[in-house]
Amino acid sequence: MMIDSKNLVHLLENVLLTIADSDNCPPQYTMVNLMSEGLKWFQCPVCKESIHWKLPENELKNVKRFPVPIVIQHKDHYLICYLDSHYQLADTEIATAFVEGKSKE
Repeated sequence: MMIDSKNLVHLLENVLLTIADSDNCPPQYTMVNLMSEGLKWFQCPVCKESIHWKLPENELKNVKRFPVPIVIQHKDHYLICYLDSHYQLADTEIATAFVEGKSKE
């Protein structure tokens, strides 16, 4: 049976989350430790390269509503990734444009 890299990543993340949620979980695999080490990766839908990024752990601690959007700059394009309450990638979309807002002077 062949498994592609995207499904393998998803499977491994689910295994780690299952371990982290169990009562007999070693301390190095608690949800907080997994999150603080939290590297995520996926294939860029624009250029097809693998993207690695670190979870913004401090910002995620205060999130009250999921899925939460995270904007990722990759080369000359931007992606919007949505994380669910288990910090799993729920969806990804390509940002049409990036604009910088300015305050009125």
